[in-house]
Amino acid sequence: MALVAMMVTGAMGMGLFAPPAIIAGIVLGPEAAMNPSLVVIATGLILHMVLSMMFGVVFAALTSRTLARRNHPGPWRDGALDPHRTHQEPHAYR
Repeated sequence: MALVAMMVTGAMGMGLFAPPAIIAGIVLGPEAAMNPSLVVIATGLILHMVLSMMFGVVFAALTSRTLARRNHPGPWRDGALDPHRTHQEPHAYR
């Protein structure tokens, strides 16, 4: 997705590093997007990663509750993710 955004902004004449500069504008203000520098681009990339991790955690929390409520078969229910599990057991999905 980032590559596509960089190609689109490059084709529009905004420059390849416009997406990270625009993201940095969340913290540094709108003038950061107008004058991208190494600090602005690094800030945008770091902020992009932090926000992506936060949204991923929220999404995982919401979907895991939804799937658990539906009695959905998955590795968390069968114990496949248990670090103390030493052998494979056949499991039947209910």
